[in-house]
Amino acid sequence: MTVVGDRAEVALDVNGNYDYWVYYQRDGNGWQEPASGNGPMTDWQNTSVIQW
Repeated sequence: MTVVGDRAEVALDVNGNYDYWVYYQRDGNGWQEPASGNGPMTDWQNTSVIQW
């Protein structure tokens, strides 16, 4: 897991052979999951590039 400010990237190894990424953004209600998928997002921590 990598946290940058109010954003986090979690890389999961599912069943030992499948990679999956989950992205979170913190707001007034805690951590929310706006994006996930089977490949990493580029510049996920850059709020000027990715607007969730």
